[in-house]
Amino acid sequence: MHGMGGAVEQDGGVVSNWVEEFLRKPGCEDVLRKLRCSGATVRHAFVIVGFKAAPWSVECYLTGKFNFLPRHEPALPPEVSGVWIISGGGDKGIIWDGTSWSLFDARGKGIEDELPERRFEALQH
Repeated sequence: MHGMGGAVEQDGGVVSNWVEEFLRKPGCEDVLRKLRCSGATVRHAFVIVGFKAAPWSVECYLTGKFNFLPRHEPALPPEVSGVWIISGGGDKGIIWDGTSWSLFDARGKGIEDELPERRFEALQH
């Protein structure tokens, strides 16, 4: 478990390095195997960073204001062509699509408006 506290990360530089290492950990072998066996040309991993599951600098960036996107391309495992990263407590996330970083909304209007039960009911009518 990582400790809390430290310098506030604002430019996203640590995120690229962290996700490179994270996706190569033994706990991700199953994800990499599934992506490798999929036969798909676009193979994205989705990473939800839980509380204290990453270094403080990564958590701080992911729950912050996203003043800057990471500047360099992550060296992802060959099975992964892109990666979506979000904090379990954040409203926004970042995506590497294979060519550039961008921002996406993970919570908010239009995303969390309906309860799952209402969506299910609407599908049945």
